[in-house]
Amino acid sequence: MEQNEINLEAIEEETNAKIAAVNNKKVAIMGEYLSHMQVKARLSMEKVYLALQSAGLSAEKTKLETDCRDGSAELKRAEVAYTKLDQAKTSLLETCKTLMRRAIQICNMTPGETAVPEELHAAFSQLPDTLDEIDAMLNEEKTRADCFTGLSDAQVVTLVMLTEVSLCSGAA
Repeated sequence: MEQNEINLEAIEEETNAKIAAVNNKKVAIMGEYLSHMQVKARLSMEKVYLALQSAGLSAEKTKLETDCRDGSAELKRAEVAYTKLDQAKTSLLETCKTLMRRAIQICNMTPGETAVPEELHAAFSQLPDTLDEIDAMLNEEKTRADCFTGLSDAQVVTLVMLTEVSLCSGAA
């Protein structure tokens, strides 16, 4: 019986050692499992943060694309406006050149002559200097014209022509 007892004790010790080894393996496996779970949790959180960042960047991209389309449309409108203004400028420049040639011809100035002849200078010096004075002069002339309401159209045209002739001869 003593021999059986010793064997039981040896078997019990051997079994306890195996149980301890299995428990140690379980602890190691659980530690490794917890470590993997922590990594998984960290990676899941990182995945969520990256998804949020991706959504934010996608929204920003959409906003930038919208701004780009709006800016492109505004640029096209500005280009159209620029083209219209450039055409108007060209037209006005041509009109100005035509009027300048006509003025040179009417004033008997030679091409390249920049100084205003003395007779024109004297004629222009008699005219008003400010818009208010010009406005007053126009009102005065309108009042005079109202006095001629009884005249025929031919008489008014003749009177206007005589006035222009006297102004031109006064300038000469």
